[in-house]
Amino acid sequence: MVIPFLSPTLKEVDVEVLAVSSSETCRLLHTLNEMLPHDVVSLRLAVSRNMGDQLETEIMDVVNIRSNLRVLRIPGCPMNAAMFIPNLRVLEAESDSAWNSNPGAILFQLSDKCPLIEDLRIIFPSDSILAVESIRPLFRCPQLRSLDLEYPGAVDMRDEYIREMGRAWRDLEALHISSRRAHVSRAERPSGIPIASLVTFAQAFSPKLRKLAIHINTSDVPFPPDPPIRFTNLEFFSVGTSQLGYSEAEYRRVVWFLHSVLPLRINAIHSDLSTYDGSWSIFKYKPHEDGRWSTSAAWDTLSEMFYDYRKVCSDREYA
Repeated sequence: MVIPFLSPTLKEVDVEVLAVSSSETCRLLHTLNEMLPHDVVSLRLAVSRNMGDQLETEIMDVVNIRSNLRVLRIPGCPMNAAMFIPNLRVLEAESDSAWNSNPGAILFQLSDKCPLIEDLRIIFPSDSILAVESIRPLFRCPQLRSLDLEYPGAVDMRDEYIREMGRAWRDLEALHISSRRAHVSRAERPSGIPIASLVTFAQAFSPKLRKLAIHINTSDVPFPPDPPIRFTNLEFFSVGTSQLGYSEAEYRRVVWFLHSVLPLRINAIHSDLSTYDGSWSIFKYKPHEDGRWSTSAAWDTLSEMFYDYRKVCSDREYA
């Protein structure tokens, strides 16, 4: 065991324990708590997602006495107020079904105690509840640079709410809200954010926005804005598990519209299958070996059409 030889000047710790029993993990965490310097500033603990109460207690014992933490990533641990350290800049944790009666209350506590938070990722289990109004307390965190809400249900929002988010988070660089929804069937067409609202996103958010992942509805595709209204510096766009129809005409309308709102540097659309590993941030995914970003057949086809359309437009521009 190397833990007894930890340096007293250690500032960053990353521990991953996934193929070990709960009792062994508890013993390791207990030892870690005794040996880890109290002034650690960055801590990541990745353990089995099926934690028992004792394991959760051991993790919180490690966290509670380290008030200098600025980065805390515990993806398998239910979020609680004890994690809200005043100087915290980065937090990753799991939602708790106990929030369901008032899911905005815990986020209000977070915004109250950690107003300087810059990077927030919350993984919501399948039995959790999240409404768009529940996110509003985070408007009090103006320094947010990355917000990643991995929620398998529907969080749809009107254009006015999108504008409020854009006004509140002027430094936001990455936004993911409920893009990878779980569907009852592959033929299901849930509501989602109307594709037309991408124009509102482009207008409301600052040029700092570089990554966007949302669940969109393509059943009613409007004419593209003329002149085009494009995101200024967007580099990554994902539709998660958004569903497409089956007609080539719809595909062409979607391609035409996306061409008018996505910057020219984007030549592929990222998507996910209806099943996915939510433990990994959507922003961490890499292209396939053949360069494709889409993992669903429908979006893969549309992404190829999008690429070809952009190439034709580019060739015409420089002809």
